[in-house]
Amino acid sequence: MLTICLISQGRPQLSDFFDSIDSIAKFEFVNFVIVDNGAIETHSKTLKKWSDSHSNSVYIRREVNSTNLNHIWPEIKSHLADWVVFPGDDDRMILEGVTEWKLIAERSESANAIAMSARILNEDGSASGEVIQPPISEINASVSPLAYSLHCPPFFWPALFIKTSALGAKFPVSRYVLDWSISINLVMAESYLTSSISSIEYRRHSTQESNLVSLNRKMFEGIYHLDSFINSDLFLGWVTSKSEIDLLSFWRSVIVFPPLYGDPEMSNILLFGIARQIRASVHGPRLQNELLLTLALRLGSLMHDESVKETLEIADVQTSSLGNLRIEDEESICPILQGLIPRLRGVDNAVKVRVSCKHHPKRDGIHINCETYSNLARRHALDAFVRDISLSLESKGLLAFRISAKERKLILLIRKYKKIAPTSLKRLVGRI
Repeated sequence: MLTICLISQGRPQLSDFFDSIDSIAKFEFVNFVIVDNGAIETHSKTLKKWSDSHSNSVYIRREVNSTNLNHIWPEIKSHLADWVVFPGDDDRMILEGVTEWKLIAERSESANAIAMSARILNEDGSASGEVIQPPISEINASVSPLAYSLHCPPFFWPALFIKTSALGAKFPVSRYVLDWSISINLVMAESYLTSSISSIEYRRHSTQESNLVSLNRKMFEGIYHLDSFINSDLFLGWVTSKSEIDLLSFWRSVIVFPPLYGDPEMSNILLFGIARQIRASVHGPRLQNELLLTLALRLGSLMHDESVKETLEIADVQTSSLGNLRIEDEESICPILQGLIPRLRGVDNAVKVRVSCKHHPKRDGIHINCETYSNLARRHALDAFVRDISLSLESKGLLAFRISAKERKLILLIRKYKKIAPTSLKRLVGRI
């Protein structure tokens, strides 16, 4: 049995939605829960009228609108069948998609979720021609499904059919991450299926809730709830159940598909949380080394082999003391730089660079003033060498560009006086 659960505050497109489910209502394996979530009188009458005219429908009226599913759940859960789907009141359901869901569910009794596709409608209800597949169906086999599910919602919520028993008793209060949170839990259970058949026509329009708030608010709610998940016993339990090889694959996937849509600032915060949970459970030097060196690189920090021993807390520094920088084509490098190369072996996936100096001026690569290292102790020369490589890569946009507090003051000073600066100075800055 399937429950189509509509939670609605009322929209002008309500009649369009009900027209689309009239034919579906004839199926014996379908029932309906219509939640009037504080709708105004006109819409409330529409919701109640349709429900009252169908014997397989239950009408629930809430006088005050609530976006928190925890407030509504106690009233609706007893009416839900084995499976449930939550369409929007401005969408249209597709009969063929529902019948396809039934066929898949009957063939795969162990599945907890079946993610269908969706056709996109324009605001006026016309077909846009766009079809959205479940995002998770488009990743290749080498990508961890859970890693991708932290990057973006893995399913398209109005087209997600969920086994009711797989839903928890408590949900996030944020309506912007509710579907994402539930979907992550379904992916963790590893019992979902996807289909290219569409079960819904999804309408995009300017008055959708997601269009009425700022992106910053949605991103804040996203990082708040994803961080809570990453630091939860649920995620830690998942980590401890996996082998070191599985976790290495998962980590490499979250680097390719960073959490929270790959937002540079927020994803780094979440990556540190993921690494912390893995490090607390796995002590193998290979994984420990890759976790920390990858994080260092995400923040623009190149590390030679000896700096790993000095900086990072790794269980076995003797077998793990390789940095994230490797110098290529070292045979033709001058003796000053040649003496530093043994400390720049780097891990297999290290940043690989070519360098040149005054002794080989025609070679390509990063040009290094090698004479500045001649009077430095080897350790200090090594640090300076890596610093100069970092500055070159930063200037080319290949590493995170950072400024010191003093440089920030200088920039603010330039901004303050740029209107009265001489034209010649402005041209000079423009060429830098």
